Order: sequence, then structure tokens, then C-alpha cells
Amino acid sequence: MIHPRVLSGLMSAAFYLYAASAAAVDFPTRPITLVVPFGAGGGLDVSTRVLAKGMQAALGQPVIVENKTGASGTIGANFVRQAPADGHTLLVGTTNLLSFPRSVMPGRTYDPVVDFVPISGVYRSDLVVVVPATSPFRNMKDLIEQARRNPGKQSYGSYGVATTTHFCMEELKHRTGTHVVHVPYRGAPTMDVVGGRLDVSCDVIPQVTPLVDEKRLRILGVASSERSSFLPDVPTVAEQGFPGFAVFTWAAVMAPKGTPPEISRKLNETIMAVVRSPEFQARARGLAFETWPTTTEALAAFIQSETVKWHKLVTEAGLKLD
Repeated sequence: MIHPRVLSGLMSAAFYLYAASAAAVDFPTRPITLVVPFGAGGGLDVSTRVLAKGMQAALGQPVIVENKTGASGTIGANFVRQAPADGHTLLVGTTNLLSFPRSVMPGRTYDPVVDFVPISGVYRSDLVVVVPATSPFRNMKDLIEQARRNPGKQSYGSYGVATTTHFCMEELKHRTGTHVVHVPYRGAPTMDVVGGRLDVSCDVIPQVTPLVDEKRLRILGVASSERSSFLPDVPTVAEQGFPGFAVFTWAAVMAPKGTPPEISRKLNETIMAVVRSPEFQARARGLAFETWPTTTEALAAFIQSETVKWHKLVTEAGLKLD
């Protein structure tokens, strides 16, 4: 005979599962908001609007893109963290928001692993190491050998502190034991690399390819683990004697902690289908993005591994905000 307390617990669990399943069947019951934590017009915003259009067609409810900017994206992320966990408010987060340590992200009050439910990856974008076209460096070995011989004599620019372009170069410095001076910018440092005021930078492909074509910049290597489909003839940093080096930017959809698994699953299936669609793929290619649909499990494992990697860099290299 089942003890009354056990029976009560089983009945409660069954009711919860039934309610969650029913909610998933009915989901969505109102418009969905995709929160972009950065300004309108950028690659993240543009791709999210294409994603929203596809989701709206698939789910039968309006899907609204809302830009909530400020504090390096943490205002938007914190907003979603505090939203009801019902799948109607989602974050389209990026590398720094979802994997960088809290110590280098001012204003971040959340833990990306604990406070969010991974839904699906959206895209990834390769970074490249570039130097002025007049630079004597022809490959990564030239750059690193010179940095080792003359510590502190070279400088690199980034898109600000605690950004992927910043951490890309710091990872390279840490792995090679070199000292290159960091010069953070509010925007892109690209033109100062062109002008020779900076020796090197880790930059995004769309920003540099026109200048490479004009022979004003030279690409030394692709920062990802594999060659970029946009630059198939350019070797990776890893290929040039620095195995294991892999840094790229990425974006993923996240839901607040506590979102029912059935809703997460429905969102994942919808988003993966949209990201695989010809319309989204064409738009992504135009932005020099690689589409990146993932299962929730694969995305969770990826974010966990990235979090460990960047925590290790910040700790071992002693990175500070200044």
C-alpha cells in the first residue's frame, strides 16, 4: 500500500508534468520578445530581426525585437533574467555576456550557466589577426618572434575592455608568453592599424576584408580552430605553430531559468529550423556569419566549456578592467 504522503507527492508531480505539457502545447499564447542587448543596425540586431520573422511565421504569434542597451549588454541580459520563465521573453546573447567571468563585466548580476536556460545557437563569426599592409610581419610566427624579442614595444587595439577582440589577443599573449600593450577603443581600432599607429589587432572579417582588398591591411591568421569559409586560403593561428588556439564570436538564444523543458524544446526546434532556412542562411552569409543551430544540450556544454576557458585566462593572466 502506498503511503498517503508518497501518493500525494506522486499526484503533485503528475499534475505538474501535465500542466507543463499543456502549457507547451498552448505555447506561445501572446507575442514573444527577443531582447537584443546592443543597439539597432549591428550584425546581431539584423540577424535577430530575420530570426524573428521566421519564428513568427512558424509560431503564429508576433515576435518583437527589443533593443535594451547599456553596460556592455548586461542591462538587456539582466532584464531577461528577471522576466517570467514562460518562454515569451528571450535573450539573444553574445560571447562576452554568456561566457566571460563576472569580474570583468561591470553591472553583471547574473551567472550565465545558472540563471539562463540555453535554447539554441544562432550564428558564429570568425576573427582574424591583422597588421598594416606595410608591416614586416608576413605570418603569425613573425609577429610572435618579434614580440618575444621586444616585450612591450608593440601595441594592439580592441573594441574595448572585456570584448572578444580584447580576449582574443590576450589569449594569444598568454599562450605565447609575450607582452603586447593593449589600447582599448570605444569602437573599431581598424583605421589606426591601417595607419600604423597600432601594430596589430584581432578583428571581425566584415570590418577588415575591404581594407585587405585595397591592400591597406594584411591578415596573418584566422583565430578560429578551422579555416573560415570566407577566407579559405588563409591559415589559422593554430596551423601556424600555436595548436589549440581558437577564438570566435557567437550568438545564442537564452531563456530565463525555470522555463519548462517542453517550451524550451519547442523554441529550440523552431529556432533551429529558422536558422537552417535559406532566407536566414543568405542573410548570415551577407554578414560574414556562419549559421550555428544547436541542440539545447550542445549549447549548454559549449557555454560551460567557454566559461571555464575564459575564467582560466582571466585568472592566470591577471586581466583587469583598466
